[in-house]
Amino acid sequence: MPKILLIDDDPLMLDFLIPALQYYGFELEAYLSALQALERFKTEKFDLVITDLYMQDLDGRSFTVQLKEIRNETPVIIMTAYPSSESILDLGTLGISDYITKPFDIEKLVKSIQTALSAQTPT
Repeated sequence: MPKILLIDDDPLMLDFLIPALQYYGFELEAYLSALQALERFKTEKFDLVITDLYMQDLDGRSFTVQLKEIRNETPVIIMTAYPSSESILDLGTLGISDYITKPFDIEKLVKSIQTALSAQTPT
């Protein structure tokens, strides 16, 4: 069962995503704080990370940069309710797996997760 680190500072989004993704068979650890999630990422291996772009304590871009410094091979999917062409282009340079605009259909996220996981090289 793939293990996913999920970060969003909106508790309602986590309340929606956790049971929905568990239904599809994913194991999740969810955090409202990017800083807490980053600390957990340092000590635990995750198959994939899903993070919001705009958060209170650390934005998704900075979070992804730090995460990639720790374990570059981990795929990252970024979600945002405030898309812009500048942020999409900037995030593309970080090697993210996908960029999803909120609101989204859960099946779209699941397909993105499956694509990112299947693209991973086995270690």
